[in-house]
Parts: sequence; C-alpha cells; structure tokens
Amino acid sequence: TEGKPQSSDIEKTVKIDNIEFEICLKKA
Repeated sequence: TEGKPQSSDIEKTVKIDNIEFEICLKKA
C-alpha cells in the first residue's frame, strides 16, 4: 500500500466531509 498517498488522502477527505456533514446536521 506504500507509494499510494492518493488513496489515503481520499479517505482523509471523506472523513473530514463526514464530520462537516454531521456538524451541519447538528446546527440545523
């Protein structure tokens, strides 16, 4: 799996998007 930072970056981005989505739901 080493040498493929793109996949890990995508996973991090998805996690961040999910957190932001949950925050938006709490604010709504």
